[in-house]
Amino acid sequence: MRQILIYTILIVSSVVSNNSYAQAQYNLASESDPEATALLNEVKNNVDQSTAYSLEYSLTIEYPGSAPESQVGKLLQKGDNYKIVLDDQSIYAYGETMWTHNIKDNEVLIDSREMSDGPAFSPTQMLDFYSTGDFVYTIFNTSPFNNGTLYYIEFKPLDDLSEYSKLRMTVLKDNNTQIQDLTIFNKDGSRFKFKIEELELNASLDDAIFAFQVKDHPNITVEDIRL
Repeated sequence: MRQILIYTILIVSSVVSNNSYAQAQYNLASESDPEATALLNEVKNNVDQSTAYSLEYSLTIEYPGSAPESQVGKLLQKGDNYKIVLDDQSIYAYGETMWTHNIKDNEVLIDSREMSDGPAFSPTQMLDFYSTGDFVYTIFNTSPFNNGTLYYIEFKPLDDLSEYSKLRMTVLKDNNTQIQDLTIFNKDGSRFKFKIEELELNASLDDAIFAFQVKDHPNITVEDIRL
C-alpha cells in the first residue's frame, strides 16, 4: 500500500511539474517553439518569393447550436492587386480602386481602397499574425503524408481579452512547404476553418483580370461611392 501511495505521489508530482513547465512556455512570444518558427519562416519565404499566385479554398463556419455553413472561393493575387471569386459575388482590387460585383442582382459597388489592404485569407495574411508578438505557439503533433510530413501548430493569444481561444494551423513540409489549413477557435464557441484546396505559386496572371470592366456587363447598376 505504501509503495502504491509513493508511486501515485511521484506521478502527480511529475504531472504538476510538466504542467508548470508548459505554462511557462506560454508567457511570452519569444518562448514559442523554435522548430515551429523555422517551419513558419520557410512557408513565409516561399510565399514572399512568389510574384503572383492562384488559390482555391473552402471556408467552413460553425456556430454553437447551428449547422455548419460552407463556401468555396478562388483568390488571384499579384502584388497589391487581387480578385476574389465567390458563388454570388466577385471582388476586384486594382490600384486604389475596389469593385464589388453582386452577380445575382447585376450590381457593382465602386469604392476607394488603401493599397496595403489585402484579402483576409491570403497566404500572406495567414502568416503575418505569427510574427506580431501577440501569440505563443508550438508544434503539438506530426504525421507522415505522402512524401512529406504534416505539422500541427497551435497558437495561444497572450492577451486575456483576445476574442480567440486558440488557432490551429496545419503545414505540409515537403519539397514545397505550404499551409494546408487554418482553424480559428473563438471564445464565443464559433469556429472558422479555412482550407487551401489548391495553391499555385508564381502563377501567370494578367493585370487586366484585377479591374472590373463595366462595359462588359450590359444594363448593370453602378454605385460609385469614391470620394
